[in-house]
Amino acid sequence: MSEFAVHSLLKTQTITVQDVYCKGSCRQLSAEESSTATHLVFPYRGVYVRHLGQDQAVAEANQVLFFNAGEGYRVRHPVAGGDASLTLALSESLLHEIAPRTSCLARLFYHGDTEARRTAG
Repeated sequence: MSEFAVHSLLKTQTITVQDVYCKGSCRQLSAEESSTATHLVFPYRGVYVRHLGQDQAVAEANQVLFFNAGEGYRVRHPVAGGDASLTLALSESLLHEIAPRTSCLARLFYHGDTEARRTAG
């Protein structure tokens, strides 16, 4: 079995919903990765830490993480057991509809500035 298992739950022109499982066998910081689309990630089992520049975000149940298209990040698993998340990949058209560039939510999706993401509300 590979490090990841991905099960597609829904795929439309505007959104793709997947159940993603990671074995979490890599405890050190991963190589840099990036998403091809903006994702909302809802972890529901296990824990991992996402490193985005100098910032870190703990991903665990009852949290949501934003993975912006093309933005580089690294991951590590501080505890054994892997993780599982429900991911929603948003099309550009849906992203513009739910977070127009003029809205306060736009800072979450359109800027690489992690400080802006931290203070958006």
